[in-house]
Amino acid sequence: FYQNDDIVKAQKIKKCILEDEWCDKVTYFLQIIEHIWQMLREVDKEGPMLHKVYDMWDNMIEKIQNIIFRHEQKNVALDDSEFFDYVHRFLVGRWNKSNNPLHCMAHSLNPKYYGQIWLARGTVVFLLIKIQKYQKIGRY
Repeated sequence: FYQNDDIVKAQKIKKCILEDEWCDKVTYFLQIIEHIWQMLREVDKEGPMLHKVYDMWDNMIEKIQNIIFRHEQKNVALDDSEFFDYVHRFLVGRWNKSNNPLHCMAHSLNPKYYGQIWLARGTVVFLLIKIQKYQKIGRY
């Protein structure tokens, strides 16, 4: 339908799509978005996920950072990237809109951070019972 309406515009679009540079830009964009999409898919599963969000978020940002620095041919430890700084500010700003103390507590209760001896004492169970008690009273 574009060809019939505006032949010049149709030719520009065709040229743009067939250029390698344009395809490289789309590939770069999709590489970044892929990690955001993967995290969203992981979080959108059945079962408790809140305690895993912090690690997944950090891993996602690190993967995006590596993609951007590799694309810009820079060293993550030695160089700065204006684009990554912008992306990072955007992602952290989005995170801060939905982050709350409950997320922090859920993350700190993640059993992978505690040894078997500490877990065997039942400290986590005691804390969860206390939280449930306060929820019934209406303090949380």
